[in-house]
Amino acid sequence: MSRRFAAAASAVLIGGTLVAACGGGSSGGGGGGGSSSSNGSTSGAKVIDVNSMKNAKGNVTLCMGKDTSGDKTALVKQFNQQNPGIHAKLLEFSTSADEQRAQFVQRQQAKSGECDVFYSDVIWTAEFASQKWLYDMTPYVNTLKSKLIPATLESVHFDNKYWGVPQQTDSAFLYYRTDQVKTPPKTWQDAYNLAKQKSGIVYQGAPYEGLTCDYLELAYAAGVM
Repeated sequence: MSRRFAAAASAVLIGGTLVAACGGGSSGGGGGGGSSSSNGSTSGAKVIDVNSMKNAKGNVTLCMGKDTSGDKTALVKQFNQQNPGIHAKLLEFSTSADEQRAQFVQRQQAKSGECDVFYSDVIWTAEFASQKWLYDMTPYVNTLKSKLIPATLESVHFDNKYWGVPQQTDSAFLYYRTDQVKTPPKTWQDAYNLAKQKSGIVYQGAPYEGLTCDYLELAYAAGVM
């Protein structure tokens, strides 16, 4: 359920953060996304040139985790059809978020230019931006603000700059079986009571980010966050 974000390379908007050429040499600590604090850690980062997107040509590589659903493969194909001057290709990493981060960091530390656009988890925003591995996308994002959900923009906001473009929101939904529940519950208490009477409730309970998201949903709903 991690929210992901995307950035544009030239005229590209296909899902990832736009990677700046060769940032700092240290991987640094894991930073959180969504911070608007200004500590100057991104001073000197390359800034996207919006004008360069006009009539852009060339090759673009989108790096991301394994495309298990096939939607990103279809998106790249659609992009190539709509933008004959640019050829995009997909480079798939591991399905594990930790391994995806490690593979991207290794490439940046090796000063590899293999990835042009990186499909990133929002919790890496501050770390990658501070290493100057990403373009400052503020000029481009400002042209799109009216089309984007403000809360999703905060996930790519760090040091008073925008470092990507939101690609998906990962909104949470509660599904119920219509053969067992005739009227959907209106509160969590109702949901729990119905679950006790019927076949129980299924949720993401493994020790990973999904469980954290489930807990936060409950906490926010209860007004304690």
